[in-house]
Amino acid sequence: MKSEKTEQADHIRNVYAGRDARGLRDRYAWFNADAVERECSVKASVASILYKAFGPNLEGLRVLDVGCGTGAFLRQLADWGASPETMIGTELLPDRIDTAVRLSPSSVTWHLGNINELDLDLKFDLVSLFTVLSSVVDADERLNLIDEAWQRVDSLGWLLVFDLRVNNPANHDVSRVKITELEHEVVPTSRYVNTLVLAPPLARRVTSLSRTLARILEALPFFRTHFIYIAQKP
Repeated sequence: MKSEKTEQADHIRNVYAGRDARGLRDRYAWFNADAVERECSVKASVASILYKAFGPNLEGLRVLDVGCGTGAFLRQLADWGASPETMIGTELLPDRIDTAVRLSPSSVTWHLGNINELDLDLKFDLVSLFTVLSSVVDADERLNLIDEAWQRVDSLGWLLVFDLRVNNPANHDVSRVKITELEHEVVPTSRYVNTLVLAPPLARRVTSLSRTLARILEALPFFRTHFIYIAQKP
């Protein structure tokens, strides 16, 4: 009999396999202007937050990226001066890990599987989850993952979450993440929350017409579909 974690992992693998089969990955590809705009917006927010948390020098930062995908965030950290040899990325999908290995510095550590399979003694200065929790639709499993991620954060380290703040009526395989869910498990000494990202269906229509208009609309909180959250551990 499969465990709940195994069933959840299988479900996520099947969902992403189905999305890839329908060509949905291309929506986030480099040749789509709205995807590039979204990436720039998120990157700017993350850079600002990390500077406030760690200052200008990221060298030696111990990082765990949960659900790392193709390793884009860890490569970005390396570009900003973080040390690849102190980074770990976990991922459930083998093809994404293969891509991460191919594109990333060779000293990054990759783990195919769940976060709870890592050595329990491993602690990190930064644990990140980018659009991971919204894929875990079971409430108890989501809380468990938040708790597991928080337990990996070392004292005075930070948990960084970027995810959906509104539901997507066209995609029932994901569900929005509430700050109250995060803070059911996370008790920080300090934290910061902000909203960002122009609603993707709107962005796809508007960006092709005017990037300036897209940026103006994103400045209005009503049109933002995602949030970024960072919390420091006591």
